[in-house]
Amino acid sequence: MTALLLAGMQVPAIAQPPARSIQFFQEEIGVQVFGDSCVLTGTYYFRNQTARAATSELLYPFPQRAGLPEPARVEVTDASTNTGVTIRRGTRCILFSISVPPWGESAYRVWYVQPTPMKKMEYLLTTGRRWGRPLEHATFSVRMPDSLRLTSVSIPHDTLWRSPGATNYASRKRQFFADRELTITWQRR
Repeated sequence: MTALLLAGMQVPAIAQPPARSIQFFQEEIGVQVFGDSCVLTGTYYFRNQTARAATSELLYPFPQRAGLPEPARVEVTDASTNTGVTIRRGTRCILFSISVPPWGESAYRVWYVQPTPMKKMEYLLTTGRRWGRPLEHATFSVRMPDSLRLTSVSIPHDTLWRSPGATNYASRKRQFFADRELTITWQRR
């Protein structure tokens, strides 16, 4: 996962909120490849194990590798209420606030369009290590249209299926503690 950071941090990595009241415990990442761009949808799950509501502002960094432009469009939604969340855009990042009820859970969805002129997509996963514990569950899926061929993916798939006009790759992990970024490359058929 996970490109979530506590605002104000200097290093692009996820950081545990103060007092450890918020736990980041699950993520679902879906990438749809279109060739010259990809659409990434990430759903992130948070837990509060205290008797008080917990809020935090998160910084969500984007890869800074040469050749990968900043996302063209970014949206954040509170997945629990399906309402839009205000974001602030920075250089190679966005900031947004999350809220988790007492003894409860909440989920936030980040959606963005990533231009991919080099036929390569990268998503930051190792930043999740800053939380100091593995994710209980992590799911990664890639949808590749028939006009393109997947040449590599850094997180090997454990499931493959065909849908009309595309091949779908998925990987499901338990106790996931990322040791690399999610990198996908492809070429035209």
